[in-house]
Amino acid sequence: MLSMLAIVFIGWPGIISSLVISLVGLVIRKHSLLLIGALLAAPFSWDIGMNPLLKYWGFGIPLFQVGSAIAIKRKVFWLSWLLVLPYTSLVVWIAISVLTEHQ
Repeated sequence: MLSMLAIVFIGWPGIISSLVISLVGLVIRKHSLLLIGALLAAPFSWDIGMNPLLKYWGFGIPLFQVGSAIAIKRKVFWLSWLLVLPYTSLVVWIAISVLTEHQ
């Protein structure tokens, strides 16, 4: 049971659901959805934080989404979109790395 929870929260279901919830929160401008996305991104970010290349960046990735939620609450929408880019680019980078691993 515990390994199944790890797969759901750390694996691709957690990553994709966090990204989708955050993007929906940006589009409909609800800061609560961005906070939920940050909570869902935390296990993946902690896992990425164990990598020596991303040691310090991995743990801080959900803080960008929290900052985006604060920017939406203060009605600074361009900043909220900008603050979601680090997590989005990390997910895209990991996805491309995984998909092109055996080529």
